[in-house]
Amino acid sequence: MFRKPKKMASSVSFVIVLFCIQQVFAIDCWNSNIEDIKNCDDCIRCGGEWCKKPKIKGDYQCLKSPADDWCPGYKETPSSNGRLPRTVEGTGINPIYKEASTNINARNSEKFVYNSTSELNVNVDINSTQNNVTIQKNIQKSGVNEYSITLKFTAETDFCSSNSTTDEFFVAKIHVDTVEKDAYMKYYVPCACECSKTTETNSEICNGNGDYSCGICQCHDGWSGDYCDKPECKARGDIACKHPLRTEDCSGNGRCDACGCVCDTDKEGSQYFDQSNFCADLCLNAYECDSCFDKPAGRCPDCHSIVMKTYNESLMAETDEYGRNVWVKCNDIVDDCNYHYVASKDKNDIILMVIDSCKPIAAGVTQGVNVTLPLVLVGVALVCAAAGAAYMIMRNRAAPMPPTSAQYQELDGPKTRVEENPTYKSPTTSYNNPLWRQKV
Repeated sequence: MFRKPKKMASSVSFVIVLFCIQQVFAIDCWNSNIEDIKNCDDCIRCGGEWCKKPKIKGDYQCLKSPADDWCPGYKETPSSNGRLPRTVEGTGINPIYKEASTNINARNSEKFVYNSTSELNVNVDINSTQNNVTIQKNIQKSGVNEYSITLKFTAETDFCSSNSTTDEFFVAKIHVDTVEKDAYMKYYVPCACECSKTTETNSEICNGNGDYSCGICQCHDGWSGDYCDKPECKARGDIACKHPLRTEDCSGNGRCDACGCVCDTDKEGSQYFDQSNFCADLCLNAYECDSCFDKPAGRCPDCHSIVMKTYNESLMAETDEYGRNVWVKCNDIVDDCNYHYVASKDKNDIILMVIDSCKPIAAGVTQGVNVTLPLVLVGVALVCAAAGAAYMIMRNRAAPMPPTSAQYQELDGPKTRVEENPTYKSPTTSYNNPLWRQKV
């Protein structure tokens, strides 16, 4: 069954597609999976939202219309740079000027009203700093001697170009025949991320092999991977992978391939692994300056990269912005003395705090408690106390009770009686000891 549409007083609806081919398009958003985009600017240009938190395996950094609880505190949304919507009233057409912000692929509707006894011809012209803008126009009688123009603007997926910025825009000029002044509608369209304006070069997050921005590492030539930890090199057979002080490949903190050591990234303290030094960890780097272990608080005179501090248990719970432990536990033997200490890093300095050792710690450093000696002393004291208690029990026990006839059987005859053993036989031989002397 078909219904006849309701008749409208006057209505015109059509679509205008304007192309301003000025610059080279950016990423091909139509043929790209938005979840695979690895650049914040490209994500925004394809109409997505970006998470600038460093990528965790299995997470996506670019999504279109994500859930509200996605990437809390790290979401990079297109910014209007603090611009507020603005409207200027007009007479022949109202409003005469409007200003707002929009995003790629967002549908925006604006209404303009003009006074006339009949419908007039309306032309819309677009002037844009970028490329494609789509306009839908609808004219309808809205009152006595009044007509409304509804315009729907869309900055399409290919609006942004490869070198576009956060401050792109387009302006629509609305001309109504016989109306003295034209109306204007201006939309700001960000085509880049604010966080892209800040870059940390040779970032530690990128293992010193790339630049960090918007939660992503841009690797230098010769490196790849999410954290620029995978060397790109031609296979060679003469690459050394052993640290002079360790027997394991790559100090036990990585793997050896044709290009050398590739450090692990999922171990405790892996943020400190030195790619250029066989993935040496903080403990290994500190051990190379073991003469500092007994030095007082302050910069070590033997190794200026080592700074000694007083041990503070409350610091052990510290984590960095990625949830990794700041302090790494170490245990080394120097001259038959066991040192238990923790290490951290502040830029180029290695911070050490000795917890305990077999040597007294120099003035200015608080030594931790060594529980071994007290345990031994307590053990010896317990043994001595047990032995003393046993002695006192033996000494103070009651004297034995004398035997009674009830306890022993009476023997026949006097106690001095001598009976002959019926099984006894006299010796048949004798032996004289020549060395025996009869006592005089």
